[in-house]
Amino acid sequence: MKTIKSNIIGHILIIFTVLVWGGTFISTKVLVIENMAPMEIALYRFIIAYIILCIIHPKITKTSLKQELSFFLLGFSGVTLYFLFENNALLYTSASNASFIVSTAPLLTAILAHHTTNEKMRKNFITGFIFAAVGIFFIVFNGKFILNLNPFGDFLALLSAAAWAVYSILIKKSANDYDVFFANRKIFFYGIITIIPFILFSDNTLNLDLLLHPVLTANILFLGIIASALCYVLWQHAVI
Repeated sequence: MKTIKSNIIGHILIIFTVLVWGGTFISTKVLVIENMAPMEIALYRFIIAYIILCIIHPKITKTSLKQELSFFLLGFSGVTLYFLFENNALLYTSASNASFIVSTAPLLTAILAHHTTNEKMRKNFITGFIFAAVGIFFIVFNGKFILNLNPFGDFLALLSAAAWAVYSILIKKSANDYDVFFANRKIFFYGIITIIPFILFSDNTLNLDLLLHPVLTANILFLGIIASALCYVLWQHAVI
């Protein structure tokens, strides 16, 4: 009974998280349209999330060099690479296209797990994913079968899903021995550290003045507090 209850709670957390993350494509698109650079958005988002988790859970846990490397890889794959591809994808393709393509992440995760771990791809999962994908398609595109494809932008969205698949595999292997707040704090820290070089070596500059606009500030706060600080913790709690 306890296992069933845990599974139900886990599924509820995943559904809530996915719904919130679905809304992030619109928030990010709003920021991109206002000329905020893709990696600048990611930087603000995770600085806010990191500060929130430091306030909630300031305790420091001792880690080994190997464990630090694991957190580094999690931050690089689940933060830097994921948002490098996703946010840049939104420069070229629509939010609806990107959200639908990124929704393939569970399938990519299952395929990667099948080839790198002992997990097997079950027929029930594949069948369920197909039905879910069809449902997502109708919701995202409002039942319209005419797609405005942008090969480059859509490919970046697919790479984003692949980066999340790598993150999902790594977090099951690396972070289950730590408090979820501490683990995600470490992940966000390395995400911030690895985002900075992409900003320094790009032509973009930080447009801090854009944060003075209430609508843009509200979107950044939503991405940082709800979609990152809260949902990353919930996701880890649900999948481990």
